[in-house]
Amino acid sequence: MYHLPQAMSSEWFGELGQIYFLLPKYGEAYPRLASLYLRLLDEATLNSEIHLAGCFSKTDYLLKKNSAQPALRRMVNDMRLRLTSDTQAQCPENFIYDFQALCLFVALLYGVPVPHTLRENFPKDRPSRSKHHLRGDYLRCVVVSWDEEYIYATSELTSETEVIRYAGTNQLYGNDHSYLSTLLHKGMMLNVVSPHSAPDGILLPEYIILEPDYLVDVSAIASCFQPYDASPLAVLQKRLEPSLSSEPILMGNMAGELLDTLLHGDNPPDASAQALSACYKTAANQLFLKAPVALVSHMPDRAFHEKAWSQMLNIHRAMSHTMPTLLEAYHRDKIIVEPTFFSEMLGLQGRMDMLQTDMRILVEQKAGSAAFVPNAREDDAPRHKEQHYIQMLLYMAIIRYNFRKVYQDNNQQLHAFLLYSKYSRPLVGLGFAPKLLFDAIRMRNMYVAQERDLCHGGISCLLSLTPDDFNPNGLSNTLWLKYHRPRIEAFLGNIQKASPLEQQYFQRFYTFLALEHRLSKIGNQTKEASGFASAWLSPFYEKQHVGNILSHLSLHRKEETDSEQVASVVLRYHGEAGNFRAGDIVVLYSYPTSGTPDIRQTIVHRGTITSITHQAIVVRLRTPQKNLHAFSAGHDMAWCLEHDFMESSYSGLYRGLYAFLCAPRHRRELILAQRPPRVDNSLSIRGDYGPFNDMQTRIKHARELFLIIGPPGTGKTSYGMLHTVREELLEEGSRVLIVSFTNRSVDEICSKLYPATDFVRLGGSASSSGLYADREFSAMTTRCSSAAELKDRFLRTRVVVGTTASVISHLPLLSMCRFTLCVVDEASQILEPHIMPLLSLADAEGHSCISRFVMIGDHKQLPAVVQQRTTDSRVDDPTLREIGLTDCRNSLFERLLARYRNNPEVCYMLTRQGRMHPDIARFPNLAFYGGKLTEVPLPHQMNSSSSPRVRFIHVTPAMDVATDRVNANEAEAIARELLSIWECTQGNFSPAETVGVIVPYRNQISAIREKLSALLQEPEHPLMQITIDTVERYQGSQRDYIIYGFTVQRPYQLRFLTETTFVEDNQIIDRKLNVAMTRAREYLLITGNAPLLRTVPLYARLLDYIGDCS
Repeated sequence: MYHLPQAMSSEWFGELGQIYFLLPKYGEAYPRLASLYLRLLDEATLNSEIHLAGCFSKTDYLLKKNSAQPALRRMVNDMRLRLTSDTQAQCPENFIYDFQALCLFVALLYGVPVPHTLRENFPKDRPSRSKHHLRGDYLRCVVVSWDEEYIYATSELTSETEVIRYAGTNQLYGNDHSYLSTLLHKGMMLNVVSPHSAPDGILLPEYIILEPDYLVDVSAIASCFQPYDASPLAVLQKRLEPSLSSEPILMGNMAGELLDTLLHGDNPPDASAQALSACYKTAANQLFLKAPVALVSHMPDRAFHEKAWSQMLNIHRAMSHTMPTLLEAYHRDKIIVEPTFFSEMLGLQGRMDMLQTDMRILVEQKAGSAAFVPNAREDDAPRHKEQHYIQMLLYMAIIRYNFRKVYQDNNQQLHAFLLYSKYSRPLVGLGFAPKLLFDAIRMRNMYVAQERDLCHGGISCLLSLTPDDFNPNGLSNTLWLKYHRPRIEAFLGNIQKASPLEQQYFQRFYTFLALEHRLSKIGNQTKEASGFASAWLSPFYEKQHVGNILSHLSLHRKEETDSEQVASVVLRYHGEAGNFRAGDIVVLYSYPTSGTPDIRQTIVHRGTITSITHQAIVVRLRTPQKNLHAFSAGHDMAWCLEHDFMESSYSGLYRGLYAFLCAPRHRRELILAQRPPRVDNSLSIRGDYGPFNDMQTRIKHARELFLIIGPPGTGKTSYGMLHTVREELLEEGSRVLIVSFTNRSVDEICSKLYPATDFVRLGGSASSSGLYADREFSAMTTRCSSAAELKDRFLRTRVVVGTTASVISHLPLLSMCRFTLCVVDEASQILEPHIMPLLSLADAEGHSCISRFVMIGDHKQLPAVVQQRTTDSRVDDPTLREIGLTDCRNSLFERLLARYRNNPEVCYMLTRQGRMHPDIARFPNLAFYGGKLTEVPLPHQMNSSSSPRVRFIHVTPAMDVATDRVNANEAEAIARELLSIWECTQGNFSPAETVGVIVPYRNQISAIREKLSALLQEPEHPLMQITIDTVERYQGSQRDYIIYGFTVQRPYQLRFLTETTFVEDNQIIDRKLNVAMTRAREYLLITGNAPLLRTVPLYARLLDYIGDCS
């Protein structure tokens, strides 16, 4: 039995006492109790040896780890069900039992008795416990143990142990799950689908789903089924290999556009050639706008267009003639394209090509070849490929199981077709195949097990595999010998021929990436409501609490466009926008107003937020729709927004890591610090940069790598970046790539280049400010009439700018260029895998596309956001630690800086800051920069003031608080200070420049706005337009006045504030505090609870400093 430190128990019991004394205000007490329970789970599992997702798995883990008695287990699980359910389950008569259960749970975890003052409030009786029955669809449970025949698991619903027969042929369903014996882990979550209880109480499952919260894309499972074998290794190979544009891929994209265009258009069976020609042109234009990089990389010829035209005729005939004739159930006006579904029941997610909204007809298009049939005639109907059938079966399963009632209401009619648009008779009807579906589910489980192993160093298996290991059946046909085997041989060879150090580097960062990928899906243990699975694992009120969901939205109208398609929608809402920003990728779906939003039970639309006001959000749909049925939710329906997760966000990172192994030797040696960067001291600068001539001379001498440290306000963009770019462009034939981590930083870079420098910005306009829209690559695309013209224009542009994410998505385009310089801004926020695709970028002949790098950053400001714990990201391998790689969460900039910071040929520190008044700068300068910073000075830095430049306001938190993330008294104090600032500055007040507020929680932002609104009684007041945000969102910004509200009310919250601290040269570097303080130009006001803050030594020093200044 393991207990947490007993000293902490008194704080939990104290909070429980405060909650009890809220009675009879159950509406306030129950949310507080639930919030405390969720926080207790996070705290108690913070350092667990396994990653746990969801309240059930965390609670079950803690109860078992502490050997809870059966009665307590039942009490705690009953409490869990109520505290994580809708509020109707939280009725007053249950509160006292849930209060008792949580008290006893705390006592169990800390190994202490419940204080008498709490115990005396316990009920004298025990509540009647209704017998739960298994749900007919599926049962969630956690694996306790297993033997050769049975799995023993704890039911989420009852907390009782269930016995599941998994080995041997199931007499009810005929399925044998014995393959699971090597995949199971203690504590693993399972879904038992369609469980049937035998007379002896043993469960007979139709399917068993391992780790169902780890959703696997249907297309990934289908990709496992190759002609030579069915194995998840095929997906691993595909993930790492370079993504090359080819005619088949381009044809697939074109065929998809043709299908969408024909479905959206009014094209009868006897449509004229002129009408079809117009459709073809529309589809070709859409492809050009959506996939310009693919078109430039592989420009289509006349033969391509002839094949595409033929496919269009086949699609038209199938959808306008064959389908209506074949099926009475077909209704073209009910068709939607590319709907998305998430099935936690089956552990699947998928995006279907075409679906009828009543879920009666499903079509998946394939532009390539069907199965090979010997002696087949040209007009024969194609035969499906196995992997295509697998894909369709999984889509069908989502409808049959996730939407069982709809399927039953449709009399179990689901018409599924593969549309092989290459063929004159393209439609292939498919029936349900239970045995093949079982094989697909088995492959899904094997895939998940492989992904889990990859998080623990499993990638090392590639060091010993051979091509024959991919082909256990010994296939020896021409396709294997001429295509598959050489490709696998080359894939493995790049890994196996690497040096031991390169292999260690590749393995360690692959393990790091795999775990980041996993946690992005299932959630981490340090942040509440994290991971995509929180969409169903986290209670609705918790998602609201942290600002990760917007519900009760009304779809006001579609955005006006020239097309009949619905490309964007406008959603009305009330209150704060939570954690949503313009540029965020989101999922949009409807739900009954009488219920709770559930992403698993509806058709989902994916999109991007293009704008947010205080009343409306505009979402641009990833796939425009013509069918208004997709958005015709009735008066009893509302709309909901949640954050999306894109698998593709990791694709470039995996491929970039593999590309490192293929990079030129000199670049690999530089990355692994096997030699110092090359320097040529004979070179001279051509421009004159005044006091920065010395820095520019050093950069000129550096022929491979240079590091610029840019503390706050020192002009790292204005001087470090801009001067470096200008000097490089003075060289004939030079070409510059500029990358940064955030769109805000890229906006600033564009502002420095515009209009004097000709540049193109990669990336979508939804994420940028829009001020330089004419310089975006998408704008360049619209101005060009062909792929050849676009390629020519791009190659003639000497400066390319973008975020790391957008640049990685355009690598095929960039590989056509030769950049003499790459400037990496915000380099301290970019992890090594995120910059590796650029460092390893090579042309078709294997030569580096980028000659040298200048990295600009400040490791003492905010670092990259990492999901995993330091115990997971820590590097233990001695060979990697020798090159400075001690923690994968550190940036490459930080690793190189540790090695070269005392080498003036490689590193330079900007020290003249022009932002902060000396009174504001003094504390961060001394505490974090060793007193090296000096003022420029600018006029505002020399102004005198009768008021202190830095003030602290002590605010005692209220005793009765609904959530620790809201400090009402502090919000009130900040609102009043804002009013005072307005009164002093209203003559030249600017919401974007005068004042800003920084707080740690989204909830506190809402509280401040509410207090401010109550004081002003004027919705359009300029103060209502100021930015109130977290420190993460404020990095890179500045204001004349900054108010920093600590907000924290309890000791545990201090850990969140100080989580990014580290020690350098015996100094404690608090990155969040550094960034927060250094946003202020003229005045800095800090609010907080002084006694609590003084428990942190650095904060105590800060308060002493402010006291000395006052």
